[in-house]
Amino acid sequence: MTKAIIRETVEIPYSEGTIVIYDSERSNGRTRDNPFYGPANSKTLLEQIRGPIDQPTGLVEPTTRDVVFVSESLFDDPRKIGQEFTERMKRNYLRAFTGIAHDPKTKLVSFVDYPKFDERSIVDGEDLAKRVNGGEFYEQVSFDQVGANREIKWGEVAKNRYIIAWTHGEEGAERLADLTSRHPNRKLFLYVPDVSRLTERTARVAALVSAVVRLYVAGDGYGGDGAGSYAFGVAPAGASGEAPQKNSTPQVYTKEVFSRALDSAGFPGEIKPTLEFLPR
Repeated sequence: MTKAIIRETVEIPYSEGTIVIYDSERSNGRTRDNPFYGPANSKTLLEQIRGPIDQPTGLVEPTTRDVVFVSESLFDDPRKIGQEFTERMKRNYLRAFTGIAHDPKTKLVSFVDYPKFDERSIVDGEDLAKRVNGGEFYEQVSFDQVGANREIKWGEVAKNRYIIAWTHGEEGAERLADLTSRHPNRKLFLYVPDVSRLTERTARVAALVSAVVRLYVAGDGYGGDGAGSYAFGVAPAGASGEAPQKNSTPQVYTKEVFSRALDSAGFPGEIKPTLEFLPR
């Protein structure tokens, strides 16, 4: 088996640990591994990240929090991995596997990680509603907190209640504000349904994209993705290839545990490009 050579390592610290991205190439120089999947629709990306049932990668799909931290760290980074990431983010959506449910009866927007998709790659609205009813959401905001103003100046991004929920908290919102400030007009556009016009429940899935002069936070996509999105994989505790149970988050990892997880997934002697959680 040809051993992979690490070309670059990017460390992204945050309050619960450090995300590490490996970008590698095989030593024969012919096959290049890349930590980014796509472009593809959400269902295909999900299958690529987790791998086949009999040979799971040990990775799970990224939530909005993961997408924000990685984007803020790699966007416009001068290193090759940053250049490749930025190019993809400007070309297509960066998919976040966080479902967003809107209910006009309760007038609440609910955020649920790891949504399911049907055979068309459309987010499963019935399953999302069932999980919301069962309390599996990590955050909710009222319709009036979505706000009518969709264009937000970078200095107001971290104060926006919807953004705070979308990014899993204030830390993520602050990083999203920083990312917004690095765009020419220093504004974020909130691409979400007009909740004032909703008459029945809707289900959407999140994404992030850099659109020339401003940043788009998307909460109005179905997951079919048209030309396709990009994504990356995250290593959770256990690295079983299955989505974490409700209310769980990616756990702090050590290199030794992560290496053993890759070995058990069928990749002995080879380092795959992934995200890994390490203690600070």
